[in-house]
Amino acid sequence: MTIEVEKITNIEELVAWQEELYELEKYAVSGKPIPEVQQEQIINNLLDKNYEARLVKLRQRKEELIKTLAIIEQREKRLVEKVNRLH
Repeated sequence: MTIEVEKITNIEELVAWQEELYELEKYAVSGKPIPEVQQEQIINNLLDKNYEARLVKLRQRKEELIKTLAIIEQREKRLVEKVNRLH
């Protein structure tokens, strides 16, 4: 239906437009859509009751992030040193 606000001439049209908006609002989504593969992973993780395996994966991810953080901190240190030399 989608009526433009300027074209609404009576209360019935206004009510119909409002109902349409409420109906469309049920399906509104914000943000980037999550790829189907990632959706499946998220659901499987939620359903997985093997907490030890999840803990192992979590610790592996933590180690990866710590290594990445160390690299970023080294880059930051070099940039700070360059900036200090320029001043």
